[in-house]
Amino acid sequence: MDKGYEGQYGYPPPQGYPPPQGYPPPQGYPPPQGYPPPQGYPPPQGYPPPQEYPPQAYPPQQAPQVVYAEAPRNDDADCCQGMCAALAVCCCLDMLC
Repeated sequence: MDKGYEGQYGYPPPQGYPPPQGYPPPQGYPPPQGYPPPQGYPPPQGYPPPQEYPPQAYPPQQAPQVVYAEAPRNDDADCCQGMCAALAVCCCLDMLC
């Protein structure tokens, strides 16, 4: 009792899987966008024309005169002793702290 088209258990024989679908062809990357062309530096600006300077305080033929003066002499030694005494007191106070 061979029915021919039925399988072993009365079902039709298994159908084969459909052939696998291939992956779609890879999409190419877009063409690279080039960098914009380099911008050149602006042309150098020249120096501005010299301006008229204000007249100098002294004419060229008359230079300022330098006068040296001596400081008044103080022969009084009390000032020095007073400063030394004040310094000594400060040093003593620093040692106590």
